[in-house]
Amino acid sequence: MHLDGSKLNLELAFGQNFGASVVSPVYAAGVPVIGRIDAISTSDFYLDEHGEERYMDGVEVIDWKTTGQVLDVVDEVTGVVTWKGRAKTAAQIASSWQMLAYGEEARRIYDPKEVRLSHVYFQTKRPYSSVKRTSSLSPAVLVDRWAAADELVGRMLVTAGEASVKSVPANLRACKEFGGCPYRDSCPRDARAVFSNLFGGDRVSILERRRAQAVQNSPVRKPRRYNTCPASRRNPGVPLPRPPAAPSPTRYRRGAVRCRACSARCRRPRPS
Repeated sequence: MHLDGSKLNLELAFGQNFGASVVSPVYAAGVPVIGRIDAISTSDFYLDEHGEERYMDGVEVIDWKTTGQVLDVVDEVTGVVTWKGRAKTAAQIASSWQMLAYGEEARRIYDPKEVRLSHVYFQTKRPYSSVKRTSSLSPAVLVDRWAAADELVGRMLVTAGEASVKSVPANLRACKEFGGCPYRDSCPRDARAVFSNLFGGDRVSILERRRAQAVQNSPVRKPRRYNTCPASRRNPGVPLPRPPAAPSPTRYRRGAVRCRACSARCRRPRPS
């Protein structure tokens, strides 16, 4: 990435903690927002998603991201996505609360005509690669989108004041986000609902259906009768003896044990 170092601000922190009080230029519902921006470029040019320089009449807010898989892994034969990549689209970046907070801070500092929000992804596993996603917002659009943060933070304040977790409306879409909810073991919800949101389906009912199908498809096995013993042919009602073990390729020594059922000399060695 080619950037003019004189117009690049790195690790720009906003909001300060003074012990009992926190001061920040960005607020949401009266709550100060604290953050650290990886980089802000005030250059006249930026690099697009294809690595080409484009003119920019504003500032670019850059956030570096590292991940094991940036793009989706697609099967060449079926065309099915076998592994989901971590790279967000430009629309997702423009609606991210993190990037909106960074953009609002840049708007207050530089008062630009354009605020560009960008993610630069670096893949940490082979094959190593990098991808950029970027989106541009006007200051008016940025102000309107950040105004929605007041409602969000207001609901968070109400939720934080609840005495019981059962009084809080559950966000069922977040059960499997970021590796799964850390409170799923103590979740008061029904186990079927937890499985449904964590695995994308009712895993309990799936297991039950699989078991039922296995029972229906399994063939009915008739009891095996071993007619090798003469006593069983003479007395069908007598319980059949267990068949002897498979003959060994080696010869048995003399003194084999006689079978109690047929008194015939069986091919079993005498126990030593």
